Amino acid sequence: LEGSPYLPQATIKPVDRHAVDFLADKLRAAPEPILVVATGPLTNIGLMILKHRDVLPKIKELIWMGGVFYRKSEIITPTEFNAFCDPEALKIVLDRGVPILMVGLDVTMQVLIEAPQYAELATIDTPLGKLVNDWLLFYEKLHRNSMGVGGAMHDPLALALAIDPTLVRTRPAHIGVDLSGTYAFGATVADFWSERGEKDNARIAYEVDADRFFKLMFDLLRD
Repeated sequence: LEGSPYLPQATIKPVDRHAVDFLADKLRAAPEPILVVATGPLTNIGLMILKHRDVLPKIKELIWMGGVFYRKSEIITPTEFNAFCDPEALKIVLDRGVPILMVGLDVTMQVLIEAPQYAELATIDTPLGKLVNDWLLFYEKLHRNSMGVGGAMHDPLALALAIDPTLVRTRPAHIGVDLSGTYAFGATVADFWSERGEKDNARIAYEVDADRFFKLMFDLLRD
């Protein structure tokens, strides 16, 4: 992302601790299970599961921006970037029984920021609103050149579900991950009807209320 004059200088110094151990410490110290939102490959989550197995019950649910099941992908159909980058970690997470909601391209490509949304964003006269506007104008150019549409709100939608899980409709399935395919390495494969005899290990978001998502996003930027 390009810079923006509305982005303040950082005031917090880096934490001198490995991210996996830091996350495990936070989960272990929490009085009750925590909702975790992951917006990248699941490398850290998978490693944490292997290294700190005692914290698994402290994960209330993992909302993960990843996977694709029904629609054209951004990599090779049907693979999605965050799954493709570390499918082994994804398999670890799925196989260990962590409650997981997969927020993939099936829904994130339904929340596209186009001309009407940019017009609304331009009316938000707050430092955060201006910062996000700068970022999204750059992102829109990148996204339109590669996929022919405006910027998709991939990570913001996953985070929005921590606030309002009713923004999407979901369905359970058993998810397998292709680790050896010649053409579909990293593909997320859904078995909705238990054809393989495996128990459901995830929920998949398949429909989203885009208008309500953008209202939530714009209201937060105004506040």
